[in-house]
Amino acid sequence: MALYFKNYRRVAGNGTYIDGFAGTGLIKVAGEERAGSASIAIFSSAFKDLLFFELPGKAKRLQRHIASHVPEQKARRCSVFPGDFNRNIEPILEGAGCYARARQ
Repeated sequence: MALYFKNYRRVAGNGTYIDGFAGTGLIKVAGEERAGSASIAIFSSAFKDLLFFELPGKAKRLQRHIASHVPEQKARRCSVFPGDFNRNIEPILEGAGCYARARQ
């Protein structure tokens, strides 16, 4: 996972992290609960903004995870978009204002 984030930072330039299938913030490995990619990205302090996309049920769990486990300063940099990533990302990349609305 560390190599993935190192290379992602190289591409993103400490800018925006986009996770199209963010999960709930936690994963289970061999019966043990661990930080998922969203949590690792948040606590890496490597990105200015973090955009997480997930289907509605998991998105709610991710929002709860952020609200209860992430310090407010870091949580303010996170936006969770419930729904289909392939449909939700296009307006954001085109600058349609969805990102600004989600940050409010």
